[in-house]
Amino acid sequence: GGPVWQMGGWTDALMVEYGRLLGRIHHLSKSYTPHPNGKRGQWQDRNNLGLEEIIPTGETAVLQRYHDLMTHLATLPETPDGYGMIHQDAHAGNFFVDEAGHITLFDFDDCCYGHFAYDLAMVLFYAITNHPEPVTFGTHFWQQFLHGYDQENELDHAWLRDVPYFMKLREIDLYAIITRDFDSLAGDRWAQTFMHGRKERIEAGMPYVAMDFGG
Repeated sequence: GGPVWQMGGWTDALMVEYGRLLGRIHHLSKSYTPHPNGKRGQWQDRNNLGLEEIIPTGETAVLQRYHDLMTHLATLPETPDGYGMIHQDAHAGNFFVDEAGHITLFDFDDCCYGHFAYDLAMVLFYAITNHPEPVTFGTHFWQQFLHGYDQENELDHAWLRDVPYFMKLREIDLYAIITRDFDSLAGDRWAQTFMHGRKERIEAGMPYVAMDFGG
């Protein structure tokens, strides 16, 4: 097997299988009891986000958007039906697909306790980022993915209303990290495309993608 782009790209069956995989993880998370000496942190811990220390000095509008976003996310319930151990980075760069269409997920170092909607948001975020038709592709991808997810885990679809908020969190997070880590974007077309107009979009409060999330 190998990465999605080496195995024929996205198919409806693969999108459904991707959803089933995340659904199984979240279903198991509901009954998971960690070892007391090895419990992972929470999604909002400073060592996980800490964007106040990463967002460039002087970018007060971006920082305010981040604070407003975190204020909203802090109101979300942390109940077992929608909150537990999540992968937090389950994008296509972190799994291989074999010839039968089975997915092997890896890179679990970012696992933490968080809302299942956050995990779902990360999946959709990276599926559509830099895609030439993010709304069209994203809408179809989301429908197929959720079809698979719902086969494995029962999640109140009201949670889907918070997916765009978690996508916005990842947008600001990634913007801050790229700004910090890259002296120049020359040679990195993915980062160039993502960062084009990004600061202005964040400051204006524009949605990461204008599509129907359900819920």
